[in-house]
Amino acid sequence: MTYADWQSQTEDGFFGRRSRELVAVDKAFEAYEKNKTTEKLTVLDDAVAAWKLSKADWNLSKRSGPMWTLTNWLEQELVAKGQLIEGDQTGWTTDQHCYAYAMMDKTPGKDHISGGHACPGAYYGVRPRPGDTPKDKYVQGVLNDAQAQGKNVTLVGNRGVARPVPAKLTGGYYLAAMLAIPEGFHFLRRDEQSGYWTHKNGASSPVLSYIYHDRRQRFLNLTNEVVGEILENAPSFKSLQCGNMTFEAYFKVPDGGIKVGVPHG
Repeated sequence: MTYADWQSQTEDGFFGRRSRELVAVDKAFEAYEKNKTTEKLTVLDDAVAAWKLSKADWNLSKRSGPMWTLTNWLEQELVAKGQLIEGDQTGWTTDQHCYAYAMMDKTPGKDHISGGHACPGAYYGVRPRPGDTPKDKYVQGVLNDAQAQGKNVTLVGNRGVARPVPAKLTGGYYLAAMLAIPEGFHFLRRDEQSGYWTHKNGASSPVLSYIYHDRRQRFLNLTNEVVGEILENAPSFKSLQCGNMTFEAYFKVPDGGIKVGVPHG
């Protein structure tokens, strides 16, 4: 997208007068196009977020179409400038969903009970039945899967309490987090060296390392601060695409993870 494109798509006329916040976007965009520095890109990103937040629901604005075009273009620019960190896709395909990814299992196979993607407890051989399963059965399923392999996976912090996010783990362990409802679950994991979180939002999803933050109206890397807020308020973050799931537990997982989905023995 160019500044000329932006101007032609948002010209006054049909859309009406430009607000103070929109003028700030104009100035920041024009300045960035003349000198594409990281600092000027940050100013533009700030201005776009400020315009969105000035509206009760900016998606109802007459300029929402071009603003989404600008937002998507901004995402590409932020990635290109290294402001948004891209997830490492190496070896991750449609064969793994969120549980396999969080447990670092690139070859999980199918759940031997359902024939679908692995569910916590499937390796152990007692798969919770989505739809009529208390959420803590998913938590126990993770612990059972690890125990069946002689791996030491333990709970960290208080169940159901997302913040504060546990501090950096050492000694050959990393942190994983689980959200759940009786009908399903979602997992994320943290790289202890970088401190950033990643996840796969379903088997067809690539590895995701940043998110569109619904409250701040901008793309943000998955830092402890951002993840803690999201986990604590997951149902209100539509961009997470986890419906009504709520935070359940943090897990301390040994480096290398565990196998999922393959029956024990």
